[in-house]
Formats: sequence, structure tokens, C-alpha cells
Amino acid sequence: MVFNILQQDEVTLEDKIIVENGMSIWVGISLYEPQLFKEFTQIKHGESTAEDFILSGLIFCKENKIRQDICQGLLALSKSIG
Repeated sequence: MVFNILQQDEVTLEDKIIVENGMSIWVGISLYEPQLFKEFTQIKHGESTAEDFILSGLIFCKENKIRQDICQGLLALSKSIG
């Protein structure tokens, strides 16, 4: 669902909340079970990969709030898992 939101031209307030909560849950689970992050890096959504998801969220998403949420989530993971 988050990946689909990142590909939209216009994002609603509800979409932003979904992304924020989804990232919080994903980070929390990944911090609790670091193996899940490794599995995340190997997923495919159609022809899209985890790298596509990260780039979509950090660079290509037009919504600043979503870019910040994804950046903060990835930063927390990199500090803890890295």
C-alpha cells in the first residue's frame, strides 16, 4: 500500500498518515527482528524492488512529509542494524 501511495501524483492527508504509521510499524518490527530488514531488501513488487521503494520515498515523492518519514525510518534502522 505504501509503495502505491509513493507513486501517486497527489497524496491525501489519510495517505500521509498511512505512510507515517506504516514506516513506524516497519521500523519497530525491523528493530525487534533485524532479519526482517534483510528479507525486505530482497522483495519484489511486480518489477519494483526494495531499492525502488527507498528511492521513490526519498527522492521522487513530491510530498515533503512522506520523504521525511521515510528518511527518519531508514536513519533509525541504519543506526540500529548497521
